[in-house]
Amino acid sequence: MKTNDLFCEERLMNMRWLVRGILTGLFLIFLSVSFVHPAMGKGTIELGGNVYYISSWFSQDGNLLSSVNYFLITPRVGFSKTGIIEIEPELILGRAGDDNPDFSYIFGGIMNFDYNFKTSGSIKPFLFAGTGFLRYSSERRGNIKTSLILPDLGGGARIFMTEKSALRLEVFYQNMSNYLGYEGLNATNFGFRGGFSVFLK
Repeated sequence: MKTNDLFCEERLMNMRWLVRGILTGLFLIFLSVSFVHPAMGKGTIELGGNVYYISSWFSQDGNLLSSVNYFLITPRVGFSKTGIIEIEPELILGRAGDDNPDFSYIFGGIMNFDYNFKTSGSIKPFLFAGTGFLRYSSERRGNIKTSLILPDLGGGARIFMTEKSALRLEVFYQNMSNYLGYEGLNATNFGFRGGFSVFLK
């Protein structure tokens, strides 16, 4: 079990990486000076995927137990009839680092609802909220555990490079109950994810 000082150092390091990611995203936004007309509107279908960086802290009965960092790949598809509200199911696939003793592979899904702000220009901000689940497999323990994601909250922006393609940057917060299938074990995730989208009508 790690000391609170080590946890604070890890949190500070993770926040630094998050800030660097946000600053990189803002830099890309300022570089995006293309005067395109985004193809977002009524009847839009959004195809794409994200790459997650997640930093998790685990607690049980109010006591901080451990932390883990990992990457996930998430293909997704979005449907919007109005151009403002978008339904967006997302598949989650990933693998934890070799230093994590509890699980190796990750599979799951999230159902999010996006609110897309109406703006002029090539940058389209949005907010999202939803819920989902994760399943874990362990090469070491040989079993599978299930957790619930309640909720998945955040916001971001689509940066259109052409009329029908955009970079996508997000920050998010997740609270997970019964993490790794252990009753009473909770995890808080705060992270950054980026990806690419193609829009069809």
